[in-house]
Amino acid sequence: ASCGTVLSTLPEAGYGCQGGTSMAAPFVSASVALLLSHEPDLRPHQIEARLRAATHWDPSYMSAVQYGSGVLCTDRLLSGSNPEPADRC
Repeated sequence: ASCGTVLSTLPEAGYGCQGGTSMAAPFVSASVALLLSHEPDLRPHQIEARLRAATHWDPSYMSAVQYGSGVLCTDRLLSGSNPEPADRC
């Protein structure tokens, strides 16, 4: 079952659901590494553009304070397509 955040290892507790930038940074880094494994010639500005274009954003409940630029959808990052940004990943 999904916890709505990221399942992470925890000290002395096995696994647990975590959120925030401590979870977002490794997720985004891993997504970029995966992207670069498929498209190794991408330049930094192209990667940034792809990241911005591959997010889920729904202003009905998301705010920039809480969600930053949105939720990264790795499948959209890899495909280079995000036809419905308001659709969840």
